[in-house]
Amino acid sequence: MRECLNNMKKYRIVAVFVMILLMGCGSAQNGKMKESSTMKESEETISIKTYDWNHARIKDMVDMQCFGNGPIVQNENYIFYPKDGYKVARVDKEKKDEKIIYEFTPSKEEGVGVHITLGEDVIFFEYDGNIVSSDYNGENVVKIISKRNMEKRLSKDIDFNYYQIWALHYYKKNLYFMSRFRIYEYDIRTGAITLLDDDTDEVCFCGNSLFISRYSWTALYEVNLSNHKKKRIRGKETNIKEVENTDAVKYYQGLMEVDNEFYYVRRHNGGKRPAVYQYCKGGKDKKIYEFEISPGHDYDEIPVCDSSKIACSYYDNDIEDKRLMIYDINTGKLKIIDLPGDRFNYDFIIENLVFYWKEDSDYISCFSYEGSELR
Repeated sequence: MRECLNNMKKYRIVAVFVMILLMGCGSAQNGKMKESSTMKESEETISIKTYDWNHARIKDMVDMQCFGNGPIVQNENYIFYPKDGYKVARVDKEKKDEKIIYEFTPSKEEGVGVHITLGEDVIFFEYDGNIVSSDYNGENVVKIISKRNMEKRLSKDIDFNYYQIWALHYYKKNLYFMSRFRIYEYDIRTGAITLLDDDTDEVCFCGNSLFISRYSWTALYEVNLSNHKKKRIRGKETNIKEVENTDAVKYYQGLMEVDNEFYYVRRHNGGKRPAVYQYCKGGKDKKIYEFEISPGHDYDEIPVCDSSKIACSYYDNDIEDKRLMIYDINTGKLKIIDLPGDRFNYDFIIENLVFYWKEDSDYISCFSYEGSELR
């Protein structure tokens, strides 16, 4: 009997020991599962949608929207943006770290900022009239053109007391930049600079053409990028008196390219609603969508970068505040957004983020419009 009791005690001790081992194994397995989950989370990459832009310190530069590409550019591995007005920052999407890859000497001039555009395996940036290129690490730097050389070559066109590059864009192996409503092509291979238009407000590249809405917005022009020939394709040139006193004047804004097709927004003095049109060369343009904005309401088109969306803000008399309407050409859906109360000026939209400048800050802020009213 005593022997049986002793055997039972031994079995109990063994059972408890096995249970402890099993619990330990379970904990280890759970630990591995947690570690695996953590590793999985770390494998997720950063995107423009998920990065914290409110701490990126991008200075407001409204002029950079001329090409519709905004200050933030990206490729498969990196996001690039201007920081503090004179630095070029790079975010590694996989490592989730920020690195300053290039830094200019700060200019004493007001309103000067960095403009960035991506080429093939290189990045171009401009600051205070100087254009340089580098690889994605900020190394192998090449000085494309200096401010002094630029001033010398463009002195016939520009009063350099007011000279400043407003935007920079790379397209089909050439650089394009804007200064004082003039748009130029810079041939990277030969160094030739060609004036394409001297009264430019908005532009859009599509195929082998550059589409231009001039500063009055009353006419659309097309420039053949092979021979630089320019022709008016829609609207007409008008003077200020005609614009102010004629209801029939048409305005052309919101130029964009989607799937190699050219689109624009047209509105009238006479109170007709702004509408999105698809350009048809040699035929009648197709109306895609008409914004539901009552006659007399203020309307402002907002650049949407690298997207199929067209956006406009308008003053709603019913709520005595501005709203934002974003129309997606690909899906045919509209989002209506109540804008935050601290907004001052809306700069651009990238993916699901609206970037804007607050009156009490030198830097732009942003908010997501995900979950807004959808129609």
